[in-house]
Amino acid sequence: MKNQNPFDLAGLVAVVLTGTTLFAQSGARQETLRRTGEPRRDVAQSCALADEGDHLFGFGRDYAARFDARGLEFTPALGAAAPQTQRLRFTLESIVHGKTPFALEPAVAPQREGRYARYPRSADVTERYEVRADGVEQSFVFARLPGSGELVVRGRLATELAASVDGDGVAFLAPGLGGVAFGGVLGIDALGRTAKGSLRVVDGMLELRLPGSFVDGAALPLVLDPLIGTRRDVNNAATDDSAVDVAFDATSYTDLFVWERSFSANEVHVYGRTYARLTGAYGAEFLIAGGANVRCTTAAVANHNPSDRFVVVWAESLGLFGTSKLYLRPISATGTVGASTQVPVTGGSSNYEPDLSGNPAASVGSGDTGVIVWEELGAGIRALRYTLGATISAVGFGSIVAVTANAHTKRPRISRSSESRLAVVFEERPGSFTGVGVRALTRAGAIEGNGSLRINIGVGPDLVRPDVDGDGNDFMVVWERRSALADGDIWCGMFGWNGVGIVLAGNVDAPVAATAGVDERDPVVVHAGAKYVTAWTKVVGFLDSVIAGRALALTGCQSCGDEFIAPPARSSEQAAALASERSGGVLDGTITMIGYESTGPAPGFSGDICGALFSNFGGGSAVPVASGCGPTVDLVTLSLPSIGNPAFGFRVTHAQPGALFTGLSIGFGGSALSCGTCSILLPDVLTPVAMAGGNGQIPLALPCQASLMGAVFETQALVLGAVVGSCPLVPELATSSRLRITLGE
Repeated sequence: MKNQNPFDLAGLVAVVLTGTTLFAQSGARQETLRRTGEPRRDVAQSCALADEGDHLFGFGRDYAARFDARGLEFTPALGAAAPQTQRLRFTLESIVHGKTPFALEPAVAPQREGRYARYPRSADVTERYEVRADGVEQSFVFARLPGSGELVVRGRLATELAASVDGDGVAFLAPGLGGVAFGGVLGIDALGRTAKGSLRVVDGMLELRLPGSFVDGAALPLVLDPLIGTRRDVNNAATDDSAVDVAFDATSYTDLFVWERSFSANEVHVYGRTYARLTGAYGAEFLIAGGANVRCTTAAVANHNPSDRFVVVWAESLGLFGTSKLYLRPISATGTVGASTQVPVTGGSSNYEPDLSGNPAASVGSGDTGVIVWEELGAGIRALRYTLGATISAVGFGSIVAVTANAHTKRPRISRSSESRLAVVFEERPGSFTGVGVRALTRAGAIEGNGSLRINIGVGPDLVRPDVDGDGNDFMVVWERRSALADGDIWCGMFGWNGVGIVLAGNVDAPVAATAGVDERDPVVVHAGAKYVTAWTKVVGFLDSVIAGRALALTGCQSCGDEFIAPPARSSEQAAALASERSGGVLDGTITMIGYESTGPAPGFSGDICGALFSNFGGGSAVPVASGCGPTVDLVTLSLPSIGNPAFGFRVTHAQPGALFTGLSIGFGGSALSCGTCSILLPDVLTPVAMAGGNGQIPLALPCQASLMGAVFETQALVLGAVVGSCPLVPELATSSRLRITLGE
């Protein structure tokens, strides 16, 4: 038996557990990060219609639609394989019932009603469009029919796509890519009776027809109803939705996903969608950036906890070869979109690959500030402080600083979990090989320290795609170590601030995932409170990959559990993004959101955006194995018994203010002494518990040591000085239940 100060208890228990095999469990270990019970979420699967002032804007899974006084403009998302964006405009020209024309208002602004865009053409006719996930449902609602015979709706078409018959409908296609499909015409009367109609294209006009035999006997109102949607050809190797990023807000407990949707090589939009973790509900998708022949790419999102706002930054250019500028847009935690603001970059060069820090602080303090970093073409890495104002759209900027001043640095990433000092990492290729650079910034956007720390610069193999996070004093950097074209590994380095600059702090160039012959690439990392969490793309077969990951200790790049696999969706998962609770303002957060792209197996390879919640701790247990005796003594665990959990410990409660001694007994062999009705654990460690108001706590911070997973010990609270005891040998003894603790991940 050992008497031990409670502040030394964690270290002693770790030492004893490491050396004992008396009570160890066997069997396969569990995944490092446990599912929370939430299913995988398909993020980019909704539709929306928004009022943009002079027009209505709608979208679904693979299209965008504009509704203005000229009518409908439908834009199919054909993906990056399409050399240019294709559009189709439909403008209503006439409606005729037999030989009797309808009197129509030709230029009517659309009215928004939920997901419907309505054009009141007359008292008798309403042209209507419903925005759906799979397309736009066009319909014409007739309150009165003035003539007799066939009902014909004619609309003028404007498109470069070639028309062809497509079953009962008409398709407008770009060879090998796809285009726009009008489904078959259906007539529906007020009694639910239906009749098929027909479509044809004549001299640039689309005609939608219903037979007079149905129309003349129809109960009013009568609806003429085709569906307009995107059609893909099987050899279209496009990716619709890709390049996801995600951030978390602690106050609202909400994630914001942002991603790209490719309409062509020349047109890419950025969309967003919130996810409420408490209810499991998604908000409506909304457009963040995009327009005709505008490429909005490499969007990044971060949270500002003081004002419960997200901020999105992206690079924007006119077409594939236009000068790339940067824009920033605040978004509330409820999905209200503020105005976009151009980032005041200098010079006429293109600017690429932006990233931003956000702000996890609990309050505004001197200002709700963040830092944007980006690559200026031919000039190096730049940084700029921004400050959020009182309104959702208010943004101010500081002065641009040069993080690096040479053209061979690119693709910067900045930490998001620190309230104070920030770290920026980037690729640097001064010669034949690429290495990693690390530099410190203040939250005010100023360079801090005596220069960059560089790893493997010009030596080889190539170190690419670094990412970083940390608490302001210590930072973890992960990168892809590319030994061959199809053989990448994930490596890690620890860095710290020594008061003068960024220095190595423990392991550097340590393997995280280095499976021989397996391509592991595109790593990301977040500070998750008690651990770091990193994820990457792991190639497991031809055109087949998964999102893998691992929890790591706060120091030393040490594994804090086994590799996990994110839940698969389709054929190939890739391009992970992570949002920890700490980056959104929860210092001891235990949940991490993983966003990723899932690509279909068939030619076409359209991408979906998925998300999954994981607990950073799991698999441990605390199970009563024997009842207590004497006056009631309660013993409960604090937090989860998982390696790397600094919040783990025990709370003792009893109503015996005159007790001579309260202690916590810990035993590793499971041996107990029977005395009357008492089962008393024989301790390897016995430590006093300081009681106040009938409660006392003993912290037992568990180290991030993979060998401890599955280790078992027992614990029991003992009280001497009880009014009535149940053990004849020690009449004044009372005990709690004995708990068997199994350590998880």
